[in-house]
Amino acid sequence: MQAHDRQAVPIRVARIITRLNVGGPAIQAITLSDRLRDRGFETLLIYGRLAPGEGDIVIEGKELSVVASGPAGWTVTAQVGSQAQAASVVVKAGSSSTVSVSAKAAEGTEAGTYPITVDATSGSRSAHSDLSVEITGSYKLALSTSDQRLNMSGTAGSVSDITLTLTNSGTADIEGAAMSATAPNGWKTDFDTPSVTVPAGKSVNVVAHVTPSSDAIAGDYVTTFKATAPVANASADIRVTIQTSLLWGIVGIGLIALVLIGLWWTFQRYGRR
Repeated sequence: MQAHDRQAVPIRVARIITRLNVGGPAIQAITLSDRLRDRGFETLLIYGRLAPGEGDIVIEGKELSVVASGPAGWTVTAQVGSQAQAASVVVKAGSSSTVSVSAKAAEGTEAGTYPITVDATSGSRSAHSDLSVEITGSYKLALSTSDQRLNMSGTAGSVSDITLTLTNSGTADIEGAAMSATAPNGWKTDFDTPSVTVPAGKSVNVVAHVTPSSDAIAGDYVTTFKATAPVANASADIRVTIQTSLLWGIVGIGLIALVLIGLWWTFQRYGRR
């Protein structure tokens, strides 16, 4: 009889155990599976779920690694346990370890909620968690004038207007910016919009109505305008030049005219005596 080569078919062995909790029976079951494979057997170990609080022998002594990721351009890192910069540790069965996740948003990230994913792996086991980071945005407020000139002219007792510009160069809206002014004694300052909201990356104009005191003499004065919000503040010093009132100019001219007329009358009456 002619002999034919036959491919050996490995013997398949299936074994069942209630659960692979930390203990002798589980260790023996896993060890037997490893030794059967070494001898050419195909083996399948079937086991049930662990009871609450039981340690899992499957990950006993195996390395646990954690990876975290976030939006494009972000720097996201995960640290396992108390060791600095540790991305993986060995966690004993029945014990636990903390995972710390840090995230640095990309420059210019707008306010909003962004997802962070965390994946833990140990052998064939894995776990996943979804986290979120809320970016409140940055606030940067500046106050100037519409033409960038920090000076204005006024007349004693009369109203003069100046257009102020609030600029928000941050990434979040600035709400409730209250307008105010610190002026010399006796001066009055009003605003057409006492409280304003400045959108992110935008500018808003506010008209200020400045009324110097009626007895203000000609010269330069300083008024400080302020915008005060819960999240940001801004201010600007404006030089106010008080000019002589037209009325007083007319009065001066009138007095000079009266003096000249008086002199003329005097010379006319007494000049030839």
